[in-house]
Order: sequence, then structure tokens, then C-alpha cells
Amino acid sequence: MAEPGPGARQLAEMFHERYERLAPDFGYVTREETRAFDPTSKNGRLMIAVCDEILTWLDLRVTSDALAEQAETIQRLRHEFKNFHRLLCERFGYGHDEVDWQRDQLSLIEWIAKRPADDPASPVSR
Repeated sequence: MAEPGPGARQLAEMFHERYERLAPDFGYVTREETRAFDPTSKNGRLMIAVCDEILTWLDLRVTSDALAEQAETIQRLRHEFKNFHRLLCERFGYGHDEVDWQRDQLSLIEWIAKRPADDPASPVSR
């Protein structure tokens, strides 16, 4: 069995203390021999192992949620940049390619740079 991760014992102790404190409120009488938390007992080692698995699950869930949020942000920014590209294409009379717009970015820049200075759509005419 793998060594528990950081925080597993602390969480087990917190859980045990609260469990013992709240048990009477629910009409439950805990066993005398397990009222004090002993991390070396079978019960203590089991609680630490369970807490370790819960912490691992929580960490994975938080990581998964963070990755999903980042993916949404990337999609939103990609959409916004694509829209910006489309507006530049309209402004400078360049054909926007809905599928290959990312590949066409350099071509758009070159197109804009080649505009004559007296062209009303030229970036240097204003």
C-alpha cells in the first residue's frame, strides 16, 4: 500500500474529532476503545487511507474543473480572435476564409502591408 499523501492524516484526525464530538447529537455512542484517534491502529490507518483517497479525488476534481474552465476560456478567446481577423479582412478588402483563417493570418498581414499609402483602406493613409 502506498504512503498516504500530505494532509491525509490531518484530515483523518479532523474527521475523527468531529465524528466523536457530533455522535451524541445523533444519538450515537462511539466505542470506548476508539474514542482517541490512534494513527497506528487498524481503524486509524483505515481512516487515513480513506482520507487520502478522498483528497486524491478532490484534487483530481479541482484539476479537472480548472482544465474545463481553461478550455472554455481558450475557446472564447479563439472565437474573439477569429472575429477580429474577420473584421480586419473586411476593413482591408481581403477574403476571409472561414475554415483556414488561422493559416491566412500571415497573408492578411502581407496584404495590409502592400496597400499603397494613397489607398483609403491603407493603414498609413490616415
